[in-house]
Amino acid sequence: MSPTNEDQEFRMFAEQYIALVNKRIYDLLRGEPETLYRASSHLITAGGKRLRPLVLGLVAKGYGVDPSISSIAGASIEILHNFTLVHDDIMDRDEFRRGIPTTHRVYGEEMAILAGDLLFAKSYEAILSLADAGIRPENVLRIARILNWASITVAEGQALDMMLSKSIDASEEQYLEMIYKKTSALFVASAVIGAILGDADKEDLENIERCFKNAGIAFQIRDDLIGLIGDPSVTGKPILSDVREGKRTIMVIHALRSLPEEKRRFLLGVLGNREASLKDLERARELMIEAGSIKYAEDLVRKHVNISLESLERIKGIDRKVIDWIRGLIFRLAWRES
Repeated sequence: MSPTNEDQEFRMFAEQYIALVNKRIYDLLRGEPETLYRASSHLITAGGKRLRPLVLGLVAKGYGVDPSISSIAGASIEILHNFTLVHDDIMDRDEFRRGIPTTHRVYGEEMAILAGDLLFAKSYEAILSLADAGIRPENVLRIARILNWASITVAEGQALDMMLSKSIDASEEQYLEMIYKKTSALFVASAVIGAILGDADKEDLENIERCFKNAGIAFQIRDDLIGLIGDPSVTGKPILSDVREGKRTIMVIHALRSLPEEKRRFLLGVLGNREASLKDLERARELMIEAGSIKYAEDLVRKHVNISLESLERIKGIDRKVIDWIRGLIFRLAWRES
């Protein structure tokens, strides 16, 4: 089969699978009071790439699991992800996401908090419904434990993100731990849940975890790069919002340890300063480029992509065609523009 046909087959699977996931999400997010459910659906119906459920669906397909089953778990993962986004936007005081006003901007902070709480509960409702779809009770329990681990780990990662934003001397090791917990853990959970649905063996589970841990880290570093040098009209996020919020991205950490003292002091003065002018924010970006921090981050993306792909090749139980699809997806995660 030519690469073109392989790509078309992957796209057809992805479109059909995401449509299934979306239907399950919309069915779950109906109820009363209507305002609460509208608030809960606000972000999730505005778009999003559905990357985490797609990871789950691909891994499950590789083990022969029918999409009608894996899409239930995929909906759970996407709903949980959107719960984190709603609360994250409140904490970061972000006004836009996916090109639309954030949930708390439209519905107020109180309703947005409740909307997030509802999404959290609905993610577990979806997982538990796997028992009604014929999944063995012991596997439903394993999957629920993975979802619980991911929920705890993402909360720990968000806390680390907030704490690092106040740190002058945040280290690369602390950053990597933070993005593993805040972002990568949910990719790991997605892939492992897909594998559990397919009765993967212990060795495959270990390689799947390592593969998607590193793919998720590469994804977040790329996300941070997009936040610094991406086009806001494409990303849907305010320009240089991470700098204004004081996020200790790998580019910031590298620049702070590489720049001469005067430039380092300027960068520290801009980070987290919500009153900083656009000119100062752009100067902060220029300093990171000058320090070689963009190249450093891109090299780190390559490192983690390579580790991810090495682990992918060690997975024995997944259909080889699907391995090729996953490899292509990992490249898309790591080198996307938005």
